[in-house]
Amino acid sequence: MSAIDAAGGGQPLPESTFSLLCSSLQLDLPADQRGIAARRLASATLTSDQMQALIPLARSVGPMELPKLLPAFEQHADESRGMALLTALTESQGLPGLRADLIQTLLAKYPSAVQTAGQALRKQLNASLEEQTLLLEKTLSTLPQGDLRRGHEVFMSRKAACNTCHKLGYGGGTLGPDLTSIGKARNRRDLLEAILFPSSSIVRGYEPVVVELAEGRVVGGIITGESSGEIILTVDATKQLHIDRTDIAQILPSAVSPMPNGIATILSPQELADLLTFLETGGR
Repeated sequence: MSAIDAAGGGQPLPESTFSLLCSSLQLDLPADQRGIAARRLASATLTSDQMQALIPLARSVGPMELPKLLPAFEQHADESRGMALLTALTESQGLPGLRADLIQTLLAKYPSAVQTAGQALRKQLNASLEEQTLLLEKTLSTLPQGDLRRGHEVFMSRKAACNTCHKLGYGGGTLGPDLTSIGKARNRRDLLEAILFPSSSIVRGYEPVVVELAEGRVVGGIITGESSGEIILTVDATKQLHIDRTDIAQILPSAVSPMPNGIATILSPQELADLLTFLETGGR
């Protein structure tokens, strides 16, 4: 992990480090390792060949990492690469984790032909409430019987990585709500909706914000601490920012949950059913 931690930061990447970062995006690796690799690639100065090699990898990146990786594709933004990137993103496992506004920001770096071609992808990402409801009901009605023990394995798995952000019982993260008693507060449909569309219902106390800095940069996350001199903004399970209040232009509420869309798309129907059963019972 040391080589991964040291990479990025606007610096060129040696080929060995670039290869290591790319291989660290695999879904069977720990979520924190995948997230760090995606951010390092996004912040590094890539060569033309590295950019070319990274585009096909967008197909296999998961929904938690793909949004973090997008800034990497703002480099060497010509028409040919832009069209190839649109194809890769449209076919990506991580597509449900993207938002239309992220694609708009990315495509602004590309020639007009790519921006025009990308309108179909942006429209696809702007799913209507009616479409979400239909998908929710269809998924709910077709799920198999769940198993508590297997659900615990899904909750703790590297693929779903639920325990990275959520506590259940005595273990887990604190970025998201404690799920120990979630089965008493929400029924099966509500739980499934929260997994499929996490931004549709955000738990009080975990409301996301957008912080606009005086320098013009914008960062999003959850305020997990503050004083008269600074705020602590938790961006994800592996990244916290200490922001001086004098550097803040404004803080606005955000309608987008830090939990990425698309978690369910990397789980099989059986795994999803097992996870729901585990959450409904509180692991007991």
